[in-house]
Amino acid sequence: MLHPRSVVLASISLILLTSCESKVSQCQKIIKVHNQVVLEAKKVLDTGTKGDTSSASKSADAFAQGAKEMMGLDVRDEKLLEIKNQLATMYQNSSQITKQILTSQAQKKSTDAAKGMENLRQVASPEKDLVDGINNYCSKGKKADATSSPALPTPVSPNPAKPSPRK
Repeated sequence: MLHPRSVVLASISLILLTSCESKVSQCQKIIKVHNQVVLEAKKVLDTGTKGDTSSASKSADAFAQGAKEMMGLDVRDEKLLEIKNQLATMYQNSSQITKQILTSQAQKKSTDAAKGMENLRQVASPEKDLVDGINNYCSKGKKADATSSPALPTPVSPNPAKPSPRK
């Protein structure tokens, strides 16, 4: 006959095991959202033309949507939670700065737009390290699927006389 205490402990253990998502599952969720953001931003930037503000606006929207989706992920692993939050913050900041750049360009404030572009590069600079971090943490010897996009959020050149760094 089973001891009632053993049954209770087994039940609690089973509940805890089934309610906790695996590290692999949490990794996959973060990687999926990140790759969607990279793909959407690349698609928008590749189809736009130099000085095309509608492409930059779509890029800002893609970053905002990515931030929202990333923040909505249920991640319990401490390291993954840190990476998730850093990516979401990077996307949100990229969206806001891109919108500020567009406003500066519309108001013919090229100095402000140039400063915005530099801010955008700085905000996006941790992306490669974050991608490397999640790939290393999640794979532990296996190839992971997160991709990095060099200079990911560089939607438009603030000065039409200078070529955009993406083209």
